[in-house]
Amino acid sequence: ELPGKKDGSYSRGTKQNKPPADSSTGKADFFPTPKTLAGIMAHFARITHGDTVLEPSAGNGSLADAARNAGGKVTCIELSSDRAEECRKKGYNTTCGNFLEIEPSELFDAVLMNPPFKQGRDVKHIRHAVKFLNPGGTLVALCAAGPRQRAAFEDVDGWTWKTLPPGQFKSEGTNVEVAMVIFRNE
Repeated sequence: ELPGKKDGSYSRGTKQNKPPADSSTGKADFFPTPKTLAGIMAHFARITHGDTVLEPSAGNGSLADAARNAGGKVTCIELSSDRAEECRKKGYNTTCGNFLEIEPSELFDAVLMNPPFKQGRDVKHIRHAVKFLNPGGTLVALCAAGPRQRAAFEDVDGWTWKTLPPGQFKSEGTNVEVAMVIFRNE
């Protein structure tokens, strides 16, 4: 169950500007998925022991951690060489590269992702990720809860849209409105 109001409804958060990017650390548009939210996403992906799972734009691998905890065999793709190395140190099969430039060489039972949101990149990443799903596989992704994302995924056949309560990424320095989208490749 998603965190939300006691009556089960979800309200929209307020948008705040994120802190300026630190170009020396490469942290622009990098907001790791909080552990609790990552676990909820793994649950919605229905990951079971032995399922193959992809985390594209993996960052520090927080979604990969949740997938492994659920029994998944995880592969990561990450653009930042430092963060890709961090995922490798955690034991994940990791490719360092731009996810949008990679075509599937294997398919996965689940894709968990928290792609970059800036300039609608979340929509492009999510649409590209569908290509990596096995038949019967499930994609669970976070995206901005903006009009571009709503047009792409809310009330669209095959997609489930869940607006998340405000403050999901407050600990990471942003209060961006976030939604979770789910796609089952049936």
